[in-house]
Amino acid sequence: MSESWLYQYDWGAMANEDYPYTGKEGKCKHDKSKAVAEVDDWDFVEGVDNIIKRLHKQALTIGVAANDDAWFFYESGIVTSSECGKAKDLDHAVALVGYSPGDGSGESETKIIVETECRRRRWWDRWYDSGCRWWDEFLSDDGKFCCWEEEYEVEE
Repeated sequence: MSESWLYQYDWGAMANEDYPYTGKEGKCKHDKSKAVAEVDDWDFVEGVDNIIKRLHKQALTIGVAANDDAWFFYESGIVTSSECGKAKDLDHAVALVGYSPGDGSGESETKIIVETECRRRRWWDRWYDSGCRWWDEFLSDDGKFCCWEEEYEVEE
């Protein structure tokens, strides 16, 4: 990820409309004159509280292990799957653009963040009334995943 920040520091970033992702290898078509964003500085951020504080100011780039079904079948929304692999398997970078910041009043308060995690539905799950094996799981709308939710309190 640091290489992408260094590149944007030198050349800027183009809008998706001017340089769309094609999913194919090819020659770089970056045009510095069409840059719509620049990077002034970059740094590493550790810890959930520090990440949340930074998200109030800017988007962040995070590494993910995208070699599983949670990413393979991704179409939209939020990915928070515990099946996303281990930190040593990081192979993709994605933009972290935010979380629900509350009412915007600026007052410090405790927020509850609900994290939904999913696993790929297995053949034996279909034998259970809920469509998933474990009591705290629910079937995703598309029927491909068994999901559960965890709640976390975060001080703002």
